[in-house]
Amino acid sequence: MPPVNPVIAGIMLGVAFAALDLAWLWPMEEWRSGVERLQALSATVLVRFTTGFLAGAIDVGLSGWVFGVLIGGVLSLLLIRFDRAPVRVLAIGLSGGLWVGVMASVLREGGAFG
Repeated sequence: MPPVNPVIAGIMLGVAFAALDLAWLWPMEEWRSGVERLQALSATVLVRFTTGFLAGAIDVGLSGWVFGVLIGGVLSLLLIRFDRAPVRVLAIGLSGGLWVGVMASVLREGGAFG
């Protein structure tokens, strides 16, 4: 499989990460109001898409998983304000960043794991 264009890879990974996190958060009923829920879900989708997009589209010379974890962790700090469980937010950001970084490396190298 040939390597994927980095921008296309970033869009694919961003949409996938945002969709997975949104699907996981959607059924939760811990927000106080509809407005609070909308704000939290919107912020989550934006941050998770950005994590996937940046990890997929930018090659900074670090290993893909390292860059993904860094981006996922830093951007997750923006979401802590919306959630009552900051450890959960950081865990999703770090683990999702790891997944996105590994997948970005795979897509850039042409789809082979090893």
